Amino acid sequence: MTQEPPRGQPPQSPQSPQSPGQSPGQAPTPQYGPPQRQYGPGGPGHPGNGIALAALVVGIVGTVFGTILGFFAITAVIAIILGILAIIFGIIGRRRADANPSVGRRGMGTAGLILGIISLIGGLLWVAAFGALVNDANDNLDDLDQQLEELEDQSTTP
Repeated sequence: MTQEPPRGQPPQSPQSPQSPGQSPGQAPTPQYGPPQRQYGPGGPGHPGNGIALAALVVGIVGTVFGTILGFFAITAVIAIILGILAIIFGIIGRRRADANPSVGRRGMGTAGLILGIISLIGGLLWVAAFGALVNDANDNLDDLDQQLEELEDQSTTP
C-alpha cells in the first residue's frame, strides 16, 4: 500500500541507491552514456537521393533567375543553364526513387523537374525579348542613319 502525500506537497520518489562519495541528503548524480544517434531515411548507412535535392535547389535558383531577375541578360542565360541542369537532375532523382523506394525524395525530384522547366522557359522568353529589343533598336538606328544622310544631302545641295 502506498501513502499519499499531504495536500500541497509534491509526491516523494522512492530512495535511490547512493553513489560512492555522495552524502545521504544529495540528489543522485545522473549517469550519461554516449549519445544515441537515430538516422532517418537517407542517413549514414542508407543510400540517399541527393540528386533530387540538387534538382530542387538548382530549380529554385534557376526559376528566380529566369522570372524575377531575368531582365538582366546574363541572368537569363544562367536561368537557361540552371533550368537544363534541374531538368536532368530531376529526371535522375525520380528514376533513383522509382528504382529504390528506400532512397525516397521522389517529390523533390518532381519539383526540381517542374522548376527546371519553368526556369528554362522563363530564360528563353527573356532571351527572345532581348533579341527583339536589340533587333528593334538596330532598325531604329538604321532609320536614323538614313534620315541623317538625307539631311546632309539636302544641306549640301543648293
